[in-house]
Amino acid sequence: MGFFKKKRSKGGKVIEERYLSDIVTLSSLELPGHHWLPEGEEGLVSTLEHFNRALLEEDPARRLAKIFSAFLALARRYDLYHGLGNEGVGHGGQRFIELLVRNLSSSEKRSLMQLDCVQELTGIPPIVDEAERGRQRDLGEQVFRDLRDNPYRLFNDFKGACRSVRDGGDAEQPFGLLVKLLYLVGKNRAHHLNAPFREETEEQARSTQVIEAVFENLMDYYFLGSGSYRIIIYSFLKEDPVLGNDVTYVRAEVNGYFYEVGADRNFVYDRELESQATMVAIIPRPFDMSRCDLRIAELRGTGYKRQLMPVSVNGVEMIAYMYVIAEAG
Repeated sequence: MGFFKKKRSKGGKVIEERYLSDIVTLSSLELPGHHWLPEGEEGLVSTLEHFNRALLEEDPARRLAKIFSAFLALARRYDLYHGLGNEGVGHGGQRFIELLVRNLSSSEKRSLMQLDCVQELTGIPPIVDEAERGRQRDLGEQVFRDLRDNPYRLFNDFKGACRSVRDGGDAEQPFGLLVKLLYLVGKNRAHHLNAPFREETEEQARSTQVIEAVFENLMDYYFLGSGSYRIIIYSFLKEDPVLGNDVTYVRAEVNGYFYEVGADRNFVYDRELESQATMVAIIPRPFDMSRCDLRIAELRGTGYKRQLMPVSVNGVEMIAYMYVIAEAG
C-alpha cells in the first residue's frame, strides 16, 4: 500500500492546486462526520488501510470478505476502547453488532433498509457452508445460539422485518436482523474463500454480488453518513456531468503531498506534514459511485483507485473518498 506514508519520499514534487481559485468556501457547511474511529494516527491509518485494501479487490467475493474482515477489526478496537467486555472466543458476532447498532443513527438505519440491494437480499436465501456451520457450533457463537441449527429462520425473520419497514414500521429491529444476517453470511463467505470446496454456482455468484453491495453501502454509511457522498477530486473531474447537477464544491485540506506521475498526479497521506489545499465534491444521495469509477478510468485509465482518506472541511475532520494511483510506492 502506498497511500499512507509516515516519511515523505525524496523527490516527490508537490503540485500547486491553482484550480482552487474559483471554489467557494462555505462558512456553515452542515455535513455528517464519520462514526467512531480509533484515536491517533496509527489507529486511524490502520483502520482505513483495512477498508482500502478491500476496495482494491476486483473480485466481488473477495471484496465482500475483506470488507467484512475490516469491520471485524474495527469492532475489536471499538470493543476494547469502550470496555464492553466482548473478549474471548465466540464473541465476534456480538462485537460486530454492537459497532453498527450503537453507531448508526435511526435515520441511517432506515435509509439502509430501504436500499434496493437490501430489498433484493430478501429474495436471495443465504448460501450456507455446512463446514462453517459446524465450526460456529463448535466455537459456541452465543449470539446465534438459536440460529445455528436453522440459519434460514433468521432469513425468514429478516424478510418479514423488511416488509414492515416498507410499510412505514420502525427500522431498529429490522436493522438488527440485517446485521446478524450479514455476520452469518460474512463468516460463511470468509471461510469459503479461505478453504474453497467448489466453484461458485450462478446462484452463489448472484448472492455474492448482492451481499457485497450491501456491505459496501454499510461501509459508505459508516464513514460518510447517509446524506451525501464526499469525493476529493482533481481538476479534470470538476464539473464533469457524471457528478450530477446537485454537486457542491467546497474548499478542503488534506495532510500529505501531491506528486507527479507522468502526466497525472498522485497523493500520499501523511498526518505529520502540512495540509494541502484541495476540493471536495459533495454529492447528495442517491448516487452510484461506480459511475464515477468508470468515468475516472475513461479519463485517466485504470490506474486510479477509490480510497478512504481523512480530510478537513471548515475545520471539521471527516472521511472522504479520493482517487489515488494504486501503483504508488
